Amino acid sequence: MPISIRRSIACAVLLCLTCASAWAAELDVRLEPDNRALRQNVENYIGALGERDERELLRYSRIAHRQAEKALQALGYYQAQIDSQVQGGETPRLILRIQPGEPVRLRNVRVQVEGPAAQQATFRVPQRLHSGEVLDHGLNWTRHWVNPQGHSYGAETELSAPRQNVGLYYDVPLDPPLTDKLRYVAGYQYEELADTDSLSRLLKLGPEWHSELPSGWQRVLSLKWQHEEYRLGDDSGLSTLLMPGVAYSYLRSDSRIDPSEGYRLQFELAAAKDGVLSDANLVHANAQLRGLTTLGKRHRFLGRVQLGGNWTDEYVNVPPSLRYFAGGDQSVRGYDYQSLSPTNSDGDRIGGRYQFAASAEYQYSIAERWRVATFVDQGNAFNSLDFPTLKSSVGVGLRWVSPVGPIRIDLAHPLDGDTGVRLHFSMGPEL
Repeated sequence: MPISIRRSIACAVLLCLTCASAWAAELDVRLEPDNRALRQNVENYIGALGERDERELLRYSRIAHRQAEKALQALGYYQAQIDSQVQGGETPRLILRIQPGEPVRLRNVRVQVEGPAAQQATFRVPQRLHSGEVLDHGLNWTRHWVNPQGHSYGAETELSAPRQNVGLYYDVPLDPPLTDKLRYVAGYQYEELADTDSLSRLLKLGPEWHSELPSGWQRVLSLKWQHEEYRLGDDSGLSTLLMPGVAYSYLRSDSRIDPSEGYRLQFELAAAKDGVLSDANLVHANAQLRGLTTLGKRHRFLGRVQLGGNWTDEYVNVPPSLRYFAGGDQSVRGYDYQSLSPTNSDGDRIGGRYQFAASAEYQYSIAERWRVATFVDQGNAFNSLDFPTLKSSVGVGLRWVSPVGPIRIDLAHPLDGDTGVRLHFSMGPEL
């Protein structure tokens, strides 16, 4: 090839790259007062804007606003004020002006080591959390908007005594991109159930189609393949299931963090067919209803009902992850976590076909952010629908409305069999 032609091609390529760079939209994040860590986190959450023009940036600004909120909350800033502006021209620019406000700070930090490590002199607890430090959510990671089409991916982890898991996901926005998306997920979970009576090692992967219906309902269509190695008492097994499923949820609330009125409805249904990448015929369904109302500003009434069931002619092949165990903070308080379950001949809790749990609670506001509560819970996990035996409990509690949602401390007393009082701690929105 002649040298002149080579030079012409090189110049043309360089010109194309220069033009593409010139037309790429820019993100301008301005914090008052300036905070480098916050600015970088917002920029990383939103990512590159691609070759969007002024009109496309105006549509995209709503998504960027929401991502900026998440980026600030991840570093402890929940009271931020965010204004957006789009500037046209040869290089369109999205400007975010942010006043982060005061961060949420840790008031009391206590790290306690239990088990064999507590007796080892060489064991040292890492001193990473201190009173007065800003709350920093550091377990989940997301890379937002990896290309001009708005794709994103990330990871989620959970570490607790009975359960450890890690999950990966890749999101593809659909139309409209603010509410609809195609998500590819994969995850691994290790869980000890019913105080180690049962054990599960679960691998799960598949696509999910998330969409918001015109009525306001959220719908998720999924196709999940799961492979589970488990132990139920002294018996062990291996389960493989391909489960198409559908889930619907609806939330009506006057506040995302601390509502005074509202309700939430959730319904889930999934099924497997023996021989179609599955080793059992199974229909698995769950339903949950929560409601909240407030009278006279101080009197709050809350209710919760949970239902679940498995329908199969081969229940012995249903793995622990799809069986039901009741008891604990989000089920029947006053009883240990997952302690309510049918047992085998050796007394090991192996999970039930069905679950029912209900709760009624009254709260009284004693100060702007403080409430006292009294409640009654009832429920159980069981194998037969013929007059199942339900366990009951009563209790009192204290509520503090933090910037990230209510923090709940409860003392619950079981009314059936067990004696004494059990302490429960939980946090998050009531709905």
